[in-house]
Order: sequence, then structure tokens, then C-alpha cells
Amino acid sequence: MKRNILFIILAISPLFSWATDAIDAKVTRAGVYGNGKLFVVLDTNIPQTECVSKRFDVSPDHPQIERWLSIALAAAASESLIRVRTNGCLGGYPTMD
Repeated sequence: MKRNILFIILAISPLFSWATDAIDAKVTRAGVYGNGKLFVVLDTNIPQTECVSKRFDVSPDHPQIERWLSIALAAAASESLIRVRTNGCLGGYPTMD
């Protein structure tokens, strides 16, 4: 696959003041826990207030979880960059809604 492909993951509303600035990063791992929660591990920290981490989690009931997992796995396999913007914390890790 082409290494210069850019996948974009953006939080739904940039109007929320607690959203981080978008960061570009590579995905090092991604998957789903037994409870259905998505996790994506990046190669750089996400500067989300009160829960800075290289990983973000998404609630198992989120309607975009399958799509975001597919994007993350494709980005990891192709070593492409993704753009991420989080807007809160979920269990101590940044999250998107």
C-alpha cells in the first residue's frame, strides 16, 4: 500500500471547547476489548486535558466504532498517518464521541 495515504479521524464537533487540537500520528496498535470498547494506540501523546496518553478509547455503543477500527487497522498496516481530535476522557484515556 502507498505510505503517503492520509486517513482522517476527526471528532464530530469542533465547537466543544474541551476538544484537543488535531494531531497527526501513526497507529501502532488497535483493537477491541472483550467488553466491546475500541482502543487505538498511537506513536505520540494525545494532549487531552486530564488524561494525556498515546492511546484513545471509544465507548462500545458508539455508532462509528466499526468504521474507526477499520481506519485504524488500515493505517497501522500501511504505516500511514491519521489525524485525531479527542474531546474528553473515558476511563482515564482520551476519547471521541
